[in-house]
Amino acid sequence: MNAQKPTDAVVVRELIAGAICSNRAVDNWQALPCDYELSDFIMATLSAAGYVIVPKEPTEAMVNAGTDVRWEMPTTNTKGIREIYTAMISAAEKGE
Repeated sequence: MNAQKPTDAVVVRELIAGAICSNRAVDNWQALPCDYELSDFIMATLSAAGYVIVPKEPTEAMVNAGTDVRWEMPTTNTKGIREIYTAMISAAEKGE
């Protein structure tokens, strides 16, 4: 059986739900449906505000996206840097 690797969004959802439920003063805690609902709400709120959750270290896809943009234009101004950054964030949002 092939186990699928969870997407970054699924991992972040699990981390947020785990953090929410770990604050309960119980010995044997598990995330409840309401923890996942709150996690989904937090992620949706961040997205609606224009934020994305990305890894501390860029993924290979992010580096490749930034490199592709870099070779397509000179980076002598902040516009080029912004386009590289945007390409890297876009790759992260796609879960690549």
